[in-house]
Amino acid sequence: MNIRPALEVDMDSVRDSWARSLRDGAIPSGRTKDVHEHVVSVLARCGAEVLVAEIDLEDGESFLAGWVCHEGAVIHYVFVKLSCRGQGLAKALLAAAGAPGGGAPAICSHYTVGAELAGFSAAGYRPSILLRSKH
Repeated sequence: MNIRPALEVDMDSVRDSWARSLRDGAIPSGRTKDVHEHVVSVLARCGAEVLVAEIDLEDGESFLAGWVCHEGAVIHYVFVKLSCRGQGLAKALLAAAGAPGGGAPAICSHYTVGAELAGFSAAGYRPSILLRSKH
């Protein structure tokens, strides 16, 4: 596995998986456009960085297994493909993004059922951090 900064070619996958993940959660079905606009706005913020976890296959190809979007110590979102969960990818992505000890982030702007099921605490959940201006 290789963790690296996302390339422009990766960003469609990041946007789609983030929006789909939010839509599959507690977001009402009629709010799809709002969800997409929200994802795009977070990704457009100055200082937001996306790191991807890329897995090499035996045939020389590779695929994105997951990603993290963060601004320094603030973790906005972590996503790992269902087929790759339970292998420590989320913790590796958090560590690469600078989360203390590679564990739960000190501050996060999104908290999902998946994060709760993975054992991450909501203690640092601060959705209001998205309201601050970074332009």
